[in-house]
Parts: sequence; structure tokens; C-alpha cells
Amino acid sequence: MLAVVAVLASGCSLLFPDRDVDVLLIGDSIMGQAGPYVETALEAQPGVGEVDVKVATKNGTGLLTPSLYDWQTRVETLVDRHTPEVVVALFIGNYTDGTEVALWTGPDGEPVANDYGPVFYSEWEAQAEALTDLAGSGGASVYWVLPPPLIGDEGQRREEAMRRTYLDLQERRPEVGIVDGRAPLSDPDGAFLTERVLPDGTTQDLRSSDGVHLAPAGAEALGAEIARTIAPEVARRLSTTTTRGA
Repeated sequence: MLAVVAVLASGCSLLFPDRDVDVLLIGDSIMGQAGPYVETALEAQPGVGEVDVKVATKNGTGLLTPSLYDWQTRVETLVDRHTPEVVVALFIGNYTDGTEVALWTGPDGEPVANDYGPVFYSEWEAQAEALTDLAGSGGASVYWVLPPPLIGDEGQRREEAMRRTYLDLQERRPEVGIVDGRAPLSDPDGAFLTERVLPDGTTQDLRSSDGVHLAPAGAEALGAEIARTIAPEVARRLSTTTTRGA
């Protein structure tokens, strides 16, 4: 009896394996902020109905910091465990929250500077493609979220370079879907937008003061854009699958 109690106290995963999910959201802190809004917004889309969404994020991580957090291994585990129909990835940079980690090593054996230069983005694209293969290994459709605008000239440079990186990936891999993270968080010219005006004339913050992260309204807006973009594929997938989970 004590042994059974000990197993239950340590968690039910040994007795009740994780259920399948319909949509798996992965990424950094930006997805961590926007992800929780996706499920409700997705269920409101035509033809979707009830849907299971799992958000798996890690603040301050990117694709070229495996010594800090190994996303390739993590995604392989998540896909094997949850067998999602759709996977959405959002990574806007190689942030480390000030933590000193080993630099990425390129194919030539040389370290790749964390400088958001041409070599950095070339290696990032290669890792994004490898992550795409892992995310889709169980048959899931894979989407990448283009980063929202970042503040300042350097922020704009990084956002545009990362945007091109994901679009280049899609050009080579047309089956990859794209969510435009710029659309809900920019002005008509695509520039950084700090707030929006509501119908009653009051304003609502979209971004936090650091020029990177999202205010609650911005997170909700990005979550809604993710839901709107993936909804047709989710609806198609769910209409052709049998009852999922246990």
C-alpha cells in the first residue's frame, strides 16, 4: 500500500500516460506569453470546435544554445509523447538572460559569435530546419511564427533578418506554414507599435517597456493571430482523425 501511495504522490504519469494533443506550441518567452491565449481563440474559429493545446516554452532560450536548453531533444520528446496534429514554433533570438553559455559550433568546428550576423542566421536556419523535421516526424503540420517588431534600429535589423530566415526556410520547404507575428503588433507600415486605441478612445498597451516582450493585450493579439492562421489546418486535421487521447 505504501508503495502505491508513493507512486501516486510522485505523479500520475506512470499510471496515466500523457494524452495526445491537437496543437503543440513551442518557443521562448514570447510564445510563453502568447500561447495561453491560443486555445480559446482557436476554438472560436469556424470549423474547429473543442481542441487540446499544449504550451511548452522556456524563457531565455534559442536554437543555438543547446548547452542552456536543448530544443532538438526536447521537441523530439514532446512529439513522441503527445503526437500533435499541428506544431507551432516561435523563437525570436538566442537570448540567454545574461547566462554565460558555450557558443554554437559551426560545421567548420569554429564557434559562431552570438552577433546576429550572416553566419549566425545561416546556422539558425539550419537548426530551424532540423527542428522542423523533428516537429513533423509524427506527421504533424509545422508552422513558424515570424517575429513581431522589435524596438530601435538594431531591433528592426534583427527582426527583419530573422523574418527572412524563416521565409527562406519556407521557400525551400513549401509545406512549412508561416504565422506573421508582425501583423497584430505593428502599425500600418509594419513598424513597432506600443499601444492601440480602443473604440472608446482609451489606449491599451501592447508591449512591455523592454521593447521585446508583450503586455497582456499584445500577448492576446498574437495568440489570436496564431489561432486564425492555423485554424483551417487544425479544422481539416480534426475532421479526418478518430477520437484522440485516452
